[in-house]
Amino acid sequence: MLRRFLRDRRGNYAITTAFASLPLIGAVALAVDYAEATRQKQAMLHALDATCVATARAFLDGATEAESKAYAQKFFTGNLGPAAQHPTTLSTTVPTAANPRDSVLCQSTMVFKPFFRPAFLNLLTGSPKAGTLEFSESSTVKVQNTVEVALVLDNSGSMGPPTSTRIDILKPAAKALVDTLAARALLMKKVEKPVQFALVPFAASVNVGAGNAGAAWMDTTGVSPVHYENFDYTVNLGTNKDIMFKNGHVRKVGTGWPLAERETIFTRFELYKELKRNKNSSGTQTEASAVWEGCVETRPYPYNATDETAVTTNPASMFVPMFAPDEHSPAKTSKTSSTTYTSLNNWWIDLEGYTIDTNSDGKPDYTNYSQVKAAQRNIKKYFTAAPMGSANVAGQNVGPNQNCTSTPIMELTDVSTAAGAASVKARIDAMTPLGGTDVPEGMAWGWRTLSSKAPFTGGRSEIENGNDKVVIVLTDGANTYYSPEYLRSGTDYNDNRYDPVGNESDYSAYGYAGQKYNGTALPRLYMGMDTGFNASSYLMTNYSTALNKHFSTLCANAKAARIIVMTVALDLNAGNAEEKKQIDALTECASPSKFKKNADGTPKKLFWNSKSSTLTDDFKAIGDELSNLRIIG
Repeated sequence: MLRRFLRDRRGNYAITTAFASLPLIGAVALAVDYAEATRQKQAMLHALDATCVATARAFLDGATEAESKAYAQKFFTGNLGPAAQHPTTLSTTVPTAANPRDSVLCQSTMVFKPFFRPAFLNLLTGSPKAGTLEFSESSTVKVQNTVEVALVLDNSGSMGPPTSTRIDILKPAAKALVDTLAARALLMKKVEKPVQFALVPFAASVNVGAGNAGAAWMDTTGVSPVHYENFDYTVNLGTNKDIMFKNGHVRKVGTGWPLAERETIFTRFELYKELKRNKNSSGTQTEASAVWEGCVETRPYPYNATDETAVTTNPASMFVPMFAPDEHSPAKTSKTSSTTYTSLNNWWIDLEGYTIDTNSDGKPDYTNYSQVKAAQRNIKKYFTAAPMGSANVAGQNVGPNQNCTSTPIMELTDVSTAAGAASVKARIDAMTPLGGTDVPEGMAWGWRTLSSKAPFTGGRSEIENGNDKVVIVLTDGANTYYSPEYLRSGTDYNDNRYDPVGNESDYSAYGYAGQKYNGTALPRLYMGMDTGFNASSYLMTNYSTALNKHFSTLCANAKAARIIVMTVALDLNAGNAEEKKQIDALTECASPSKFKKNADGTPKKLFWNSKSSTLTDDFKAIGDELSNLRIIG
């Protein structure tokens, strides 16, 4: 019997099964622990995200650092739910003067206590084990980007009476946008200059401010290829009194000049200083007739479409003051015609010191175009005082400052202070509509006001995180560059019937459209065009096409440099071919929204096709776009 008992194997299965089931049971237990741990971790993460958003809003509403942290802890604990049974910590960081970050950072750690893992570890190792699991998560919410906004606003004649009063609708809408972002800025007391505004009024040119005449980025030594573009600067003004090129610059040469002026560099700024009139009956020349009012010409391509720093070692990058030449007057439309006209910008004494052939009647032959053009280019007349009683030529849109009609640029200004916000709004109120429309030049200077590089260096570094640079461009018309024929008759001709010297355009930011650039075959207005562009046409429609191309290039460059571009078309008619081109250009230029999407899921363009009746609401939408919070991590 004993022998049979020892040979019996029927109980081994049960024993083996008992031993083998231990790992299976452990695996199931650990799976239960893992599932519960994952659930509790997700509960903690949801509570953390909600806490960070709520804390950011509380901070924006004025909570102090201590108040924000206390609020975060209370909110987090109240939203943990079942996860609160596990030890959980919260750390909250908000922007402070010592830590001027752009976001609220919330970090949480949970010590999860499994049900089965400790026993399983004890079984495996034979010694007590805590068996806890630790999870850490973080959430970041931008409380508000610092933001730099350039308001690039159309101040052309069509913005004002008598045809419309769009400027009167624009001003309160723009000021309301300043107020909206200024109110947000006031809540961000721990961030330096949280919201800044620059203002760039534009028409046919942009006024950078007469106070910048001596700035390092202005061409004060005549090195730019543009500087003498419309002038023959070699001239003799009397015994030992010359202007000529010497030692690398155009200079006043000779003993006839006052000692302090000898060998000094002669520039457009000096030309302004020479413009005088007789003040009294004795002929004393003591009254300046004109001063530079602050407008600059457009830099040649490609610098017209960049924020490239102006340096004298790169002459084409320098900014040149506008100086509209005194144009010939009167002039006949042909030798046989009795019709004459007065030039649109005849503002100084004519023909002083020049030789113009005469007709049989003994009068000057103004149809000798080469001689009349030479008379326009010769600077000798500007050194002769105008007769007593001559009209002052310092007025807008006449004289050497022709087409310098807009108020000066306002550099970036902090609107988190009451004084700063008030000053920006006062400058908006000072805008006056007059002149043509050059949107790309306005856009270019809007970008430059935001740049950390000269001319204006108030912008934060382009690589600084948490800062948005935004250009808002508004216009109510197509880009314009006027031909003399259109200005004279209202009809555009591709000839010189009203332009015997071949200027081909009114003088404006690109100079004369008929003036070729620096020995090339193209005027500056036509540089950088696509293949197929008609460079032989001097019609206004061709000028608009060129300006639209410059605008397109400029927009692409600005967006590549991380500039956010918002565009507004005001009362533009899609049924008008030229205005439709402007609508298309503005739409293409606009950046995609970071927050709003189209029905197909693509980002909406930051473009508003506004009417005068909707402009106020559209500017509110722009303010909303700039004020959004978002989770970024």
